[in-house]
Amino acid sequence: RFAEVREYYERGIAMCREVGHRLFEARGTYGLANVLLGLDRFQEAKEHYERAVAIFREVGQGPNEASSVGDLGVACVAAGHLSEAREHIATALALSRAVGDRGIEANATVNLGEALRLQGRLGEAKRQLEQSVAFCREFGGRSTEAIAQGNLGDVLQWPLWWQNTCD
Repeated sequence: RFAEVREYYERGIAMCREVGHRLFEARGTYGLANVLLGLDRFQEAKEHYERAVAIFREVGQGPNEASSVGDLGVACVAAGHLSEAREHIATALALSRAVGDRGIEANATVNLGEALRLQGRLGEAKRQLEQSVAFCREFGGRSTEAIAQGNLGDVLQWPLWWQNTCD
């Protein structure tokens, strides 16, 4: 099934290039990146997100650029490129604030907390995720709040797990 999905995306992207429709080329590239990420094909996803980001930036689509940069950060987290992930997520956070998109901002705050957790920076991760929970409550991102709460649980349980393992 993936081969068929990929084929449709690639044909659509090629057609958009032919007719010069950069926005839909970026959307198709972003869609394919999401599929690749879902299949744990992190490097390919990363490459497609990078292309989508560049095109969204070129055509002045700030919210789409912010979302794509954030998902590029998620792909980097999944691939274990944590420093690079933090850079992308921080960029997504700044872009989302610049364009006033609270949903993308909420996702970026949660993703930043997760990247910090995976780097072992538990104190920073805890603070970031607590801010994410408060932000999501204030601006109504219930599903994103749920993710932040779960990630906060991961941060808080890690020292307990480590202590029990070492005893």
